[in-house]
Amino acid sequence: MRFVIITISSIIFITVSFTIILSKNSQQVAKESLTTAASLLPYENNTSSVSFTTFGNLVSGSQQTALRIKISSSNVNISILNGSQESIVKTENFSSNQTTYNHFLANLNSNDFLVSQTSSLAELSACPKGETYQLNLSNNSTTVSNLWDDNCNTGSDGTFKGNGNQNVFAIETLFENQITNYSDFISGYSF
Repeated sequence: MRFVIITISSIIFITVSFTIILSKNSQQVAKESLTTAASLLPYENNTSSVSFTTFGNLVSGSQQTALRIKISSSNVNISILNGSQESIVKTENFSSNQTTYNHFLANLNSNDFLVSQTSSLAELSACPKGETYQLNLSNNSTTVSNLWDDNCNTGSDGTFKGNGNQNVFAIETLFENQITNYSDFISGYSF
């Protein structure tokens, strides 16, 4: 009888100890995940910029068009680019300010603009019949993040993961909404 009580007590002690250890490890992993989450908030300064580029389907180099929207604390730029050389066909600038830029970064941040994943696909050949998107963050003219995705599949093919399926389109809309008369500017061009 004494042997049975000691055995049961030992099993209970081991089970409780094991549960406590696992609980502490999972709490530590959760804390590490929170602290390593990518954030745009450290880049709320006058030396950073974010851009979103839409590349049209793959055609002859001189016929391919792209649209780039680049936003900083002082300037919003939209450019239509021609060909793989990305020569500027049409461009327009709008003034901005620090407060507006900070709000914009906060919105991009809530859409996980910097959340990445690995991709076995090559950016330039992953979606020849559709659009490819580049999401870029620069600080002091140095690229901090350069992610990509496309519209060929319902999932995320590229290095941009975001916060869910089709999230790249929410970010695209945020950028487009920063341009006064966006529809008029792109009229006559296809991407």
